[in-house]
Amino acid sequence: MGRVLTLTATVILALVPVTACSKNPESRPAEPEDQAALISAVNEQLEVDPHHDNLRALLVHVDGKPVLEQFYDWPVDTYWDVDAVTTGILSTLVGIAVDDGDIAGLDATLGELLPDHASDMSSEVADINLRDVLTMTAGFAGLYGDRTQEYMADPDPVARILSAAPDPLGGGFELSNQGAHVLSAVLAEATGRPVLDYARSRLFEPLGIETRPAFEAPLGTAEMDAFLAADFAWPVDGSGLHLGWGRLKLRPADLARFGQMMLQGGEWEGEQLVPEDWVRAMTTEHVDTVTRRNQANAAGKFGYQWWLTEADGEPAYFAYGRGGQLLEVVPSRSLVVVVASEIEYGEPQSAGFSGPGLAFLVDDVIAPAVED
Repeated sequence: MGRVLTLTATVILALVPVTACSKNPESRPAEPEDQAALISAVNEQLEVDPHHDNLRALLVHVDGKPVLEQFYDWPVDTYWDVDAVTTGILSTLVGIAVDDGDIAGLDATLGELLPDHASDMSSEVADINLRDVLTMTAGFAGLYGDRTQEYMADPDPVARILSAAPDPLGGGFELSNQGAHVLSAVLAEATGRPVLDYARSRLFEPLGIETRPAFEAPLGTAEMDAFLAADFAWPVDGSGLHLGWGRLKLRPADLARFGQMMLQGGEWEGEQLVPEDWVRAMTTEHVDTVTRRNQANAAGKFGYQWWLTEADGEPAYFAYGRGGQLLEVVPSRSLVVVVASEIEYGEPQSAGFSGPGLAFLVDDVIAPAVED
């Protein structure tokens, strides 16, 4: 039996334009008078962060059909920087390459996967396996004092990352842009193709995601205006490698398509784009992220570049990026939720909606609105 959207979900339609953006959205349904208490509760969640005015899109799809699509201040086909949601897409591409045999498997080491960088690795780094890179337990430097963007202008940023890896490597989970960029290098080396070319042929084009023209320049200060003005974009580092940690620009509807494909176990319009067992592996808990250094991490559980959570008591998974970018899937409810927000690049990484905070909104408000 299909799912239906109950009255509480219509409150979201009425609510978000009031609280999330200071300007008028494209549409504003009448606010149900008898839902004032619920509206107040959701307002409290949205207004926790002073940057909530940056919200630009909220999409809720059930059974592959839109039941809510709200856009604020910008056209529906605007491309937004999905930031670290990029890593969830990259992990999906890695799984396709593993299934194709281009990557030997998750036990393959960086020494084997990146032979041209052998001289840049200590023996300990060379022994890191792909599984540990995917789960962010490889020991690469985390987001505290992150120097990844500084490295991107180097002629060979991957060499810089590998040679700068801590000695000895740290243990446990550490969210790492540098580790994500190493994944991009592994994928390009394994497939013999630029990451974007591979993504186009195996994911973007089958999903109907428009990627031409594309902004693919190295992303320094001088290029930032061009990046912001571009539609689709996936910038590269100083060596021409597409960034593994972020800056991929997609439309909210593109993320919804991707999420629906994930919900369908990697299948899209009769074609198995991603192995079903890889979708399951990506979204299965492999590591607890609450370490001594990450005790405040509200997300808690991590798969292969995807976070694990619950929504209204049901298993769910999500990818999120700085400033309020979210793609969340709740399989038992056939639910896909997308949030896009405008990033304030001059602000700290923590500015804007947090990913766990948005996931809590799905848990507390959106998922309960979807019933069998």
